[in-house]
Amino acid sequence: MVSEGEFVIILGRSGSGKSTLLGMLAGLIRPSGGTIRIRGRDMGELDDTAIAALRAQEIGFVFQFSGLIPTVTALENVMIPTLFCTNGSDTGSRGTDLLEKVGIGARAGAYPRTLSSGEMKRVAIARALINVPSLVIADEPTGDLDVDTEREIMELLAQLNRDGKTIVMVTHNPELARYASRVFVMDRGTIREHSAHYSCSCRETGTAPEPKDST
Repeated sequence: MVSEGEFVIILGRSGSGKSTLLGMLAGLIRPSGGTIRIRGRDMGELDDTAIAALRAQEIGFVFQFSGLIPTVTALENVMIPTLFCTNGSDTGSRGTDLLEKVGIGARAGAYPRTLSSGEMKRVAIARALINVPSLVIADEPTGDLDVDTEREIMELLAQLNRDGKTIVMVTHNPELARYASRVFVMDRGTIREHSAHYSCSCRETGTAPEPKDST
């Protein structure tokens, strides 16, 4: 179970099932077994329309690749989810504020082709936040970034978590485990939690030791 306000990181190699798991958490893939609940609502009991509505209202998704529409501006990309669901008013103002929050307010009118990889990822994060989701799911959000930009994006996600956002992120990079409040490892479709000592030592020392199974 992921509690409100946690930053959960799921580690695993390519092909281990991480992205499939996130797809199930987001309601994009129906699981063959088990139960997934978002704020107490059993997603297995919802039809496709209800799942889509729940996803639009409660979940922000940061994809592995930014997935920005090249023919519209950064701000317009951020606003795209509001075409399907609007949580509250003043979404235009919120979009501008979010771009400021992620550090690229001055680039609101820029088109994706003029943005760096890090800037595009920041737009994608702002887009994931526009409908004020309770949960942010991030699929390898730093996989295509250089080391310095990776650190900037992880610090941004960590700040969002400190501000109260619940984050579930998958990555193949164990060094990023230091940002998590809890760490899981996934291997060939099986997931297990690391010990509390592993998570705490990562956050305190800023390093990520080799994974150890929980006992």
